[in-house]
Amino acid sequence: MRKINMKKLNNKGFTLIELLAVIVILAVVMGVAASQVLNAMNNSRKSSLQNSALSAADAFRTAYAEYSMGGQTSLMGISGGNLTGNSGLLAGKAIKLNTGVSGSVYPIADALNITATNYDLNNSYVYFDKTNSKFTVCLVANSSGSYYVANAVKNTRAAEGGSPAFTNTQMWACSDNRNSWT
Repeated sequence: MRKINMKKLNNKGFTLIELLAVIVILAVVMGVAASQVLNAMNNSRKSSLQNSALSAADAFRTAYAEYSMGGQTSLMGISGGNLTGNSGLLAGKAIKLNTGVSGSVYPIADALNITATNYDLNNSYVYFDKTNSKFTVCLVANSSGSYYVANAVKNTRAAEGGSPAFTNTQMWACSDNRNSWT
């Protein structure tokens, strides 16, 4: 009988353990990358909300300069007791941006060109510091709006004058024309 010399096939491949190790490593890399992308998105939302608060505070400062020159009876849609009364804005009290609601009209929000789609107008407000004629505007993101970041802040008061407290699931930003903060 003849011996048949068959070439031994090279059956080298990856074992199940090696494949699982590669999958685990890829999962960790994807998890880190995904968290970085989410952080970047949240930082972008915060920055955008801060810029909106800064623009709103600047709009109040400009409108106040025009109001101070006389001839106007309202300031960014605020008039009467809400403006000059003891509990009014110019008396140093925080005024919510939905103040003066008449039907579905929000005069302050309309004057600032903001909507309830992206902002929680019930918790957003403006405060006027009488000592240095400085406006502080705090905007709170609506939970269905594009600025919303869940669990973004702790319960805090963001400005003077008995400002409303925010819940721990609302993204907010404040500005006083010079600085913005979250």
